[in-house]
Amino acid sequence: MIPQGFIDDLLARVDIVDVIEKFVQLKRSGTNLSARCPFHEEKTPSFTVSQTKQFYHCFGCGAHGSAISFLMEYQGLGFIEAITELAGRVGLSVPEVRRDEAIIFEKSATTLLEINKKTANFYKHCLKNSPLAIDYLKRRGIDGRTAALFGIGFAPDDWQALEAVFSDYTDNKDLISAGLAIRKDEGKTYDRFRNRIMFPIKNSKGDVIAFGGRVIDSGEPKYLNSPETDLFRKGNEIYGIYESRAAIRSEGRAIVVEGYMDVVALAQAGVKNVVASLGTAITENQIKILLRHCKEIVFCFDGDIAGQKAAWRGLEGAISQLSDGTLISFLFLPQGEDPDSIIRKFGVERFRELERESIPLSDFLFDELVKKSGNIKSIEGKSKLVGLATPYLGKFKAPVMKSLFLDRLSQLSGISRSDLAPSGANKSSRRSDQPSPNRRTGPSVMRHLSEILFFDLSLAENIEADVISSNRGILAVLYPQEELQLLERMISFSVDGLSSTECLERLKEEPYGDLAKRLSRDGFTRYGSGKNIDREQLVTEVVEATKIIASVVSRQRQTELVMNKSPSNMTDEEKMRYRTLIGSATHLKNE
Repeated sequence: MIPQGFIDDLLARVDIVDVIEKFVQLKRSGTNLSARCPFHEEKTPSFTVSQTKQFYHCFGCGAHGSAISFLMEYQGLGFIEAITELAGRVGLSVPEVRRDEAIIFEKSATTLLEINKKTANFYKHCLKNSPLAIDYLKRRGIDGRTAALFGIGFAPDDWQALEAVFSDYTDNKDLISAGLAIRKDEGKTYDRFRNRIMFPIKNSKGDVIAFGGRVIDSGEPKYLNSPETDLFRKGNEIYGIYESRAAIRSEGRAIVVEGYMDVVALAQAGVKNVVASLGTAITENQIKILLRHCKEIVFCFDGDIAGQKAAWRGLEGAISQLSDGTLISFLFLPQGEDPDSIIRKFGVERFRELERESIPLSDFLFDELVKKSGNIKSIEGKSKLVGLATPYLGKFKAPVMKSLFLDRLSQLSGISRSDLAPSGANKSSRRSDQPSPNRRTGPSVMRHLSEILFFDLSLAENIEADVISSNRGILAVLYPQEELQLLERMISFSVDGLSSTECLERLKEEPYGDLAKRLSRDGFTRYGSGKNIDREQLVTEVVEATKIIASVVSRQRQTELVMNKSPSNMTDEEKMRYRTLIGSATHLKNE
């Protein structure tokens, strides 16, 4: 039996849209995505996928569930097989746990949740009876309503305060497992949190899974967090996500700050779409979670050296999670200020002004790279800039963003795109975009066309070959190299009159042979196996896919015009056009 804790962690890391779109062509419909249901015949789409809730439901046949249940229903996998398949995509190993061990694990998790809930209620009770703690919150401008919203409490200045809640305090091993108590070598037990304002850390369901404690006035450490437990992994959780999720979805933007008090102060001032990392650099998993709720993230950091370093770590984690249409920017506060102090000194409007002045990720990235390169007017400086920038090209998964990055690098270095693109590092970056057993790329019209051709190679006659051959330079930047090369070979094989089977046999020894095998299998899964697919439908899909490629190429040529100047130097009208172009390219890619 696999522990529920592992399953919950797995589903938090996997995006259900990535799973389903491998088999079903999804289209954006408001906040959700829709398609014709893959589980029953229908003419009007009634199959809906919610990216925010990580859930699918068909209003026609009633099919519903998570990414795990989709694989079980669609591919006929068993429960363990479906979990193993998903775990492989995100690089997790499925724990081999005996049934008795799993029962113990589940019981432990339930026990820890109960302990945390009791402790949170105890700390809230202590806050109401502590003039010292109440006065502190008032001095920080936090009222009772906001404190109640976030469940803020107070840990008394007592070494064994929790003994009032847990009668078996001295012998309660679960208190230690929950990170609420510490046992010395000589056997004495004492509370981890003492004389601190307590911030319950909740998961997306609202369960208290850990705590953060802020010392009152002076003392070290200033903030003390729960250790990692069976319930709590810092890199997978975000403070305030439960309280702010509705506002984030409503505004389409999340503001990420550094401290608990910053979240609380901003929320009370009316800035409710705000969360905080848990005392560490923002992780890729945390960014992935936020991007399920919105398309724009603003990282807010102090303007000192530590803030700059934290911002850079956030940037490095964000690049790989970007999709075309996602906007990530950085807000650096004046020296010595934090969001809480800005609100108290200058009011919420000043914070909003600073938010509007946030620096786009691309500008921040190139500003820092230029600083590290020295004099980029010299040959040495240009060379160093290209050397520093090239590794980041491989981290971009978004084709239009990657192309714009390349344009900007070409502009700053004076080296043409054609000379930059074929470099060894760029080749490796394309390799990093290629699917692997543990990860697949986003939806690609190239892959879709190849799937159809593996099912029926004669359909290649409906592809306007010039669209591919005449625009190869642009397509090589927008799509993984192996996808483009494979489609080109498929088109050439169709001219030679080969069958799909003969085509696959010839491709086995090619660098993209593994991709060919996967797409051949996927094409048969989607169109074969007695599905009675109408040939006219496939012809329409091929024609439409060719149109999408042509449209993406056209859009890319327009974006190149925008890159004649830095976004930071654009007029408001030009910035609007820039964002429109990015958004349009995203729309085309998802069609």
